[in-house]
Amino acid sequence: MDAKALVGSAGLDSVMDRRRVVKLISGAGALAVVGAVGLAGKAGAQEAASVGDYYRTTARLNLREKPSTSSNVITVLPYNALVQQVAPMQNGFRKVAYQGTTGWAHADYLSISNGGSSDPPNFIGQGVTTSSVNFRSGPSTGHQVYRVLPKGTVIDISERVEYGFRYVMYNGQGGYVYDDYIAPYGGEDDGAVHFVTTARVNMRKKPSKSAPVITVIDEGEEVLDYDLVMSNGYRGVDYNGTVGWVYDAYLQEI
Repeated sequence: MDAKALVGSAGLDSVMDRRRVVKLISGAGALAVVGAVGLAGKAGAQEAASVGDYYRTTARLNLREKPSTSSNVITVLPYNALVQQVAPMQNGFRKVAYQGTTGWAHADYLSISNGGSSDPPNFIGQGVTTSSVNFRSGPSTGHQVYRVLPKGTVIDISERVEYGFRYVMYNGQGGYVYDDYIAPYGGEDDGAVHFVTTARVNMRKKPSKSAPVITVIDEGEEVLDYDLVMSNGYRGVDYNGTVGWVYDAYLQEI
């Protein structure tokens, strides 16, 4: 638990000095709290930081659903974890992304960082979007959406994949696209294999008969398979821009 939450639960006021905080949280946890409290003087300088900046945690720190010490804890960030701010500050908390998960962390326990690896991404060719997809500033759903790339957009793809998002280049701008919606670019048909449904069939969210049905595809409709991926007898396909899973026994290659 981070120090802010502990102080709040004990009913102590915000002007408590360091000695009283350490006395309250004795033992192994005291060292982490001392380090965090020592950052209080830096908070003003960090106010100038903005969305997109990187930080490192100065102690184990709760990542919460909302910017409040009473909000549910999503996970506990380890000491020295690298996070990126994805939204403006609220109530003393920064909304950050950590390994694909976003939430709110108290700003007092975040120290500005120069970010992660400085190694440039290695681009390996071109890809094409298999559906309309968000082009984001970072590898999580909490990162800023630069724009929505329409289905069929050709992009330069790198080998860097983080938490399911691939780093790509579009019109000279770098960003991240969810990798499931990228297929190799192979010319006129974009590398897709064409199938036709042999009966009326469910398109499901996951490759399982118990998964929710996204839509029902009529007999004789054409679907595209960009990735040639199958699971549990289901094939991942694109039907008029909608991506899901169809039982392969009801598909015939054309």
